[in-house]
Amino acid sequence: MRIAYLILAYHQPQLVGTMIEQLDDGDARFFLHIDRKGDIAPFRKAVRSERAIFMDERLPIRWGGWNMVQATLNLLRRAHQEGTCTYYQLLSDSCYPIKPNSEIAAKLDTGNFNYITINEQIGPTSRFHHRLVYRWPDPQLLKFLRQRRSLERLSIANHVDRFIIYARCQQDRLTRRRLPPGVEPIKGWQWWCLTHECTQYVLNYVDANPEFVRYFRSTYIPDESFFHTIIANSEFVHTLSPGRAVGLIAGNHYVRWDAGNGIGKPRVLKENDFHALVASDACFARKVSETESGTLIKLLQERVNGRR
Repeated sequence: MRIAYLILAYHQPQLVGTMIEQLDDGDARFFLHIDRKGDIAPFRKAVRSERAIFMDERLPIRWGGWNMVQATLNLLRRAHQEGTCTYYQLLSDSCYPIKPNSEIAAKLDTGNFNYITINEQIGPTSRFHHRLVYRWPDPQLLKFLRQRRSLERLSIANHVDRFIIYARCQQDRLTRRRLPPGVEPIKGWQWWCLTHECTQYVLNYVDANPEFVRYFRSTYIPDESFFHTIIANSEFVHTLSPGRAVGLIAGNHYVRWDAGNGIGKPRVLKENDFHALVASDACFARKVSETESGTLIKLLQERVNGRR
């Protein structure tokens, strides 16, 4: 089994280097996108595997923006160009393996499953529906307005923000901006592990449906709905892994949320999470920090390398 690891990174080069060293079984492939706002030099220094490829085109990533999806698509296309892999695992520089490579391969080899968490359909009554009609205002304009104290007291920036959203929603209504017929928008969690057949379908769908891509380019947090909508509206919806939305498992990741199960933001995992991590069915932990998760990372390294 050959696994392609698609890594989105921007600030933890040592963790990325350690993670790749741990996952490099001689057959795996690594494809890295380093946020254009960061320095790529520390990553090139930390990653020593000859099977690691850095993307030449680096996009500036903003949380909740389209470039997160575009960078992922670029990684996926490059991985396909380099040859066929059995699975494509999406990671960030805040992830770390919980299991040895042999156990990761054994889990993926148990069935031709796709590991992607799908939460719900984004209908008009969904609490996520605003993501489909939200429009990013000009961040520089809002920054300029907020720096003017007299304007900030009157909440001018907030009024401008709401006006831009309203105006663009009216534009959508007039231009009939909508998803292709029969496609239902779906909400899920970003991190996934997909088969070659499924990822090939995704890339083919993207190429054949430019209007679908245009729609999601102007949505809010599209990384939690773009791939999910494509897969959930295809035959691959029948290949999703059992228990994909149970407890603390998101795709193939173990995640603890700061406001409960699946609510809020993922909190940084530490030493006291070790036993829950290794007891889980997940293959990767999210999220870990070079500064706050040092002891946990050491324990996981010992466990993965058979010294614990």
